[in-house]
Amino acid sequence: MNQRSVAFLYIALFLNLSACAPGSNADQVSLTASASSGLPIIGSWSPESYVGYSYTAMNERENAILEVERLRSEDWQIESNIDSSGNGYLKTKISCKPNSEALEKKVAGIPSPRSLGLFPDAGKLRICDSGKPIEHHQNHTVLAISRTAVPRNLGVDGKPQSLLESCSRLRGHRFIRHHTAFNARLGSTGCIGFADSAATRLSMLLVPMGEIHAVRIDFKRIR
Repeated sequence: MNQRSVAFLYIALFLNLSACAPGSNADQVSLTASASSGLPIIGSWSPESYVGYSYTAMNERENAILEVERLRSEDWQIESNIDSSGNGYLKTKISCKPNSEALEKKVAGIPSPRSLGLFPDAGKLRICDSGKPIEHHQNHTVLAISRTAVPRNLGVDGKPQSLLESCSRLRGHRFIRHHTAFNARLGSTGCIGFADSAATRLSMLLVPMGEIHAVRIDFKRIR
């Protein structure tokens, strides 16, 4: 067997072994990312953090950065059913049971622009805090939009284009517009997507109706 034939034999053997070898962890992560990116967003989610703002009685904007303990996560959750295109619904579900030991620590409402509409109704939470249990659902229609349909905004951190840049970092992100049922003044435009490869963290970056600053809400999967 001449040297050229031996070289060809070694190359063929190497290629065969490479094809049979198991993929690396990086390859597996890449496959998981590809598979999950187009999945529908279906499940129930508990709030973990909120970066946004609200307005004072003098109509001055105040920044709000809240962690899970300030979001009353034990009293409400979001249910989602959004297809891979971005069409479907969200549902804000309040299930509040009075707890006299915790009343002093609770705030009735979550500081946010009123037009956002996704957070639980502060009036319902006040009723619960007064001693009456509350079970209440609020439906929100979600419609898919193009990236270019997101209104001009100052993003979550006040920087131009920061909203679109942040959206692009979410896995399987899709641009959406949501409207709260029976109230045309409540809604927002932005994006929704997974914050991790396992689809256990959900993020929404939204510009509330009539606003130029965005908010970010992060959730963890319940089921």
